[in-house]
Amino acid sequence: MNFRVSDHERLAEVLKSISGKFVLSYYDHPLVRELYKGYRIEVKANVKHAALASARDNTTKPIGKELLIMNY
Repeated sequence: MNFRVSDHERLAEVLKSISGKFVLSYYDHPLVRELYKGYRIEVKANVKHAALASARDNTTKPIGKELLIMNY
């Protein structure tokens, strides 16, 4: 199931309201960067995903950058 824009916005609002720490992992996208502007964001390049592994050779393919978003 994919998140709609409203789902992303609602999650960002919930995370802004918590008193504890969080780490959120998302693929790099302008909407995500806008929603979490001001938070600590680390970029992990050339992320691979096991679900996209080739059945023939059991390798994973790079799918882009991943963002780690933290409130601490």
